[in-house]
Amino acid sequence: MRLRTRFALYFIAVFGLLTVALAVLQVFWVDRLIINQTTNRMKRYIRSAWNVVHRHEDRLGMLVTQLAENEAFAGFNLDGSAGMRQFLHNETKRWRLDFLNILDPDGFVLCRSETESAGDRMAIPGLATLKDSMQPLQGFMVLSQEHLALEGADLAARCRINGQPSDAMALFAAHGIRGPDNALRGIVVAGVALNHAYYLVDQIQQMLFEDRFYGGKRPGTATLFLGPTRVATTVLQPDGTRAVGTRISDEVGEQTLRRGEPWSGRAWVVNDWYLSRYDPIRDPSGNVIGLLYIGELERIYTDIWRNTVLSNTAVLLCVMLAAFVVISLLSQKTVGQIATLDRATKRFAAGDYSARARVRTSNEIGDLAASFNVMADRIEEDRRILLAQKAEIERLNRN
Repeated sequence: MRLRTRFALYFIAVFGLLTVALAVLQVFWVDRLIINQTTNRMKRYIRSAWNVVHRHEDRLGMLVTQLAENEAFAGFNLDGSAGMRQFLHNETKRWRLDFLNILDPDGFVLCRSETESAGDRMAIPGLATLKDSMQPLQGFMVLSQEHLALEGADLAARCRINGQPSDAMALFAAHGIRGPDNALRGIVVAGVALNHAYYLVDQIQQMLFEDRFYGGKRPGTATLFLGPTRVATTVLQPDGTRAVGTRISDEVGEQTLRRGEPWSGRAWVVNDWYLSRYDPIRDPSGNVIGLLYIGELERIYTDIWRNTVLSNTAVLLCVMLAAFVVISLLSQKTVGQIATLDRATKRFAAGDYSARARVRTSNEIGDLAASFNVMADRIEEDRRILLAQKAEIERLNRN
């Protein structure tokens, strides 16, 4: 194999291996970079979503605090009187609540804003802490189907999931009503049911993802779960309806609902892959009753990954090709010098004693060419002397 061909193959092999190695490294680097960015983005998204929820919580907390300290209560007995019920009804409409009730210190209902039902015990999680606290109790709770019926037929009907009776998740706040002696006279409880609370998930989606679309779809989604079931969501079914009533996967449910740990990762959500974050929703007693979900279309990141890798690989190939061409051109001089020396040696070996290596360079090849030329000069000089001596001997023999 000729030296020029061998050099070319060596260069191709080295640059090929180097290009593949750098391509693999940059794919790995881009992959890790996007994963880290995605993880951090999901953390920011879920924090922002919780901020939206907490603002609604705080609104209810401030409301029950105002009501509990309202002088209007001083004029009412905390019972089911028509005046008290009308006052609660007016406040319910004013603040767009689903229920506003007065309880006795043990949690039994004294008066409801929307119905005359009373005497049942309202299962407020963490209610015992109100007896010694001057602060409102607020958070999430589960309203059973039976309790929803007591709050009103309209609320029970509105909380149905896919036309079937269902429990409801609710956001609530409660505050103690105290008399002049600071003794606990009762408790005011206000809340909103979150089944079909599209205003809340829409607000989260709008804040995080605005009115953007990607490939004809919203780039991100938000959901509230009661247990494993979606009760309010921006995720859409193929027919365009909201995917209320659909459920999470067993893998997500095992980690979030049963172990009470957040879940982050790639998840199939109804009809597409999303990079998702699921956070457990706990009631004030610490029980996991549902989930808050944020997800962003995975193909946004796969497109970013693909475009980044392709563009980086194209730049890498161009740089490597340019380097190969430059090095090849530079190596041509060296290969040419070797070829010149090779031709000179072949001519000399074939009997052309005047052949010389015309190489003018200060590297090892130049030294080798100079040594060859010196050797050729000496051999040519010795040959000239030998020929002269031979001619002299032949002349003497003739005489």
